[in-house]
Amino acid sequence: MLMTSVFIGLVCLSLQVDLGQTFLGPEEQTDLGQTFLGPEEQTDLGQTFLGPEEQFGLWQTLLGPEEPDLPRPFHLTVTPKRVINDITKNVVLRCEGNASVAGYSTVKKIDRMKILKMTASDKWELIAEQNYTGSAVVKNPKISVSGEIDSNVAAASFLEIQWAVAEDETFGTYKCDVRGKDENDNFRVELTSEIELQQSEMTTDDIFALLLKTKNEIESAITKNVNDISALKALKASKQRNVGLDKDLLKNEFLLRNKTIAWPNGEYALLQPDTGCPVDLAFFGGNSGYVRIHTESNDGRSANNLHSQNHLSPPVLTKSDSKYFLYLRFCVVTRVFSETSWPDGAFCVHMKGGNCPAEFSQGKISLDTEDHQNSDMHGGNVPFSKPSELLFCCKNNADPLVPISLPTESPFYLYRYGGQCQKVRDMDVMPEFVEIDTENYFNKDYKVGNVPDSDLERDSLVRIELCYYSKR
Repeated sequence: MLMTSVFIGLVCLSLQVDLGQTFLGPEEQTDLGQTFLGPEEQTDLGQTFLGPEEQFGLWQTLLGPEEPDLPRPFHLTVTPKRVINDITKNVVLRCEGNASVAGYSTVKKIDRMKILKMTASDKWELIAEQNYTGSAVVKNPKISVSGEIDSNVAAASFLEIQWAVAEDETFGTYKCDVRGKDENDNFRVELTSEIELQQSEMTTDDIFALLLKTKNEIESAITKNVNDISALKALKASKQRNVGLDKDLLKNEFLLRNKTIAWPNGEYALLQPDTGCPVDLAFFGGNSGYVRIHTESNDGRSANNLHSQNHLSPPVLTKSDSKYFLYLRFCVVTRVFSETSWPDGAFCVHMKGGNCPAEFSQGKISLDTEDHQNSDMHGGNVPFSKPSELLFCCKNNADPLVPISLPTESPFYLYRYGGQCQKVRDMDVMPEFVEIDTENYFNKDYKVGNVPDSDLERDSLVRIELCYYSKR
């Protein structure tokens, strides 16, 4: 009945507009309208035929439920706007009523609010919950939560989570779930739009703050090491009272025991694991880059896949409305500090800036990503700017079963090249893979040059072999 009335009203309005335009110009029409109906009367007339909920429902009917610009009665906000891992303090994610469209909400009495996060397996995980009884639940002990449910005033309700300092787990895709009752005492659920909390690019001030933090950590480590040396001296003195201590020998023994290997020189990038980038000045400021690959989405499902125990920086596989995405995040070399060359072996890394380190050969895997409304994108410090073209540097000049020396303090990834994962001293290696579902129709996937072990012949599914290393 409502839609019939609206339809008749629109037809009548159309006839009035046509008739008015025939006899009256635009200015005369405006004067005539203002003569009979002032602004308040015009508003009252509109509200007489369509209340806020009916107007919002008609809006959704005309624009479609997936219209991206539609405001929603509840929304998520992030404070501050710029967030840097391990630097930004007091990061707040807040779910509350959207004042500009609060009147359109079907939920009049709220009984609970939830903040959810997308996992690597494309599922929503509960992060925090607030209900009308006043109790709040949070799943991560590093997150503080606060909130209030006012069952009579929906706009006064909120749920807020806070990280004291931004960490790897802070970043990802979030949404808020609000449940309550409508005017007829029926349960209703409303969702906010999804937001992706991404790491911002580092400024000079951010770099200075990180350097200061690193300086303090180094000074703390030096103090501890000096205390260790003093303790060792005392121990040797008690056992060898008649033997003089050689301070230089003791110092050399300590430095040798704590010696670490620097990452090799050259311009390149590694895949970022879930533990973050290696602790090395070569990667300073190079942990913000990512590419989002818009994979095949038209058939309502996705064949994107990962190793069941993958260690890639999450989230990797995501979905927004009917679109499927695969994210790859990087550790990019931003400056060269080391004079160490890459050891001989069989493996691949990502190319950066169109160049490869010495003794590496170039290659490319081109992905035929989704044709319909493609949403490939990249952000941060990336080794290459086109998500559908993965660029590599590979070398195969030694037996991969002969261990090579690389830094062992942090986990990392290399790409497999030559059929076996390269052995690395003092590191365990786990073979992994990523499978990317590319365009189904007239697929144009291809590879050229030297690329990691990969398969492009599996019915629009590109599989790439990875090697994950962790300290033994």
